[in-house]
Amino acid sequence: MKEIERKFFIKTSPDISAITPWHSERFFLKGKDDTEERISKIQDKFYYDKKNVISAIERNREKKEITENEFNNLKSRAYGSTIRDTYLLSENPKITLQIYQGQFKGLIRAEVEFNSIEEADTFIPLSWMGKEITGLDIARDSTIL
Repeated sequence: MKEIERKFFIKTSPDISAITPWHSERFFLKGKDDTEERISKIQDKFYYDKKNVISAIERNREKKEITENEFNNLKSRAYGSTIRDTYLLSENPKITLQIYQGQFKGLIRAEVEFNSIEEADTFIPLSWMGKEITGLDIARDSTIL
């Protein structure tokens, strides 16, 4: 499946007091080039993801659910990890606020996912969004490790 998204720092946090976040822990198996492989624990489910860069805003993504045992076996090969809470602010376009914990505490990013390149190109950032970081190393978890 294709993933089209833009990412932003935030100027001021939108009100998230009524939103229940989902907690995720990600462990990276590969990611310093145009291919990223990672495993994630999101709430009580486990996933394997593989992403291939097409452009700064577009990636091919394969995602599948894995067992806890598979997760733990792959986790032992990881070179780094991130921990974050994700708040879903909007469905269309899908806008999430990512608040990082652990070694990246203080990092907060907004991610906006689109159905097409045209939607991404015409999106006007919301007033609380700051500098766009799409395509920069700080926008990819695998490259900030």
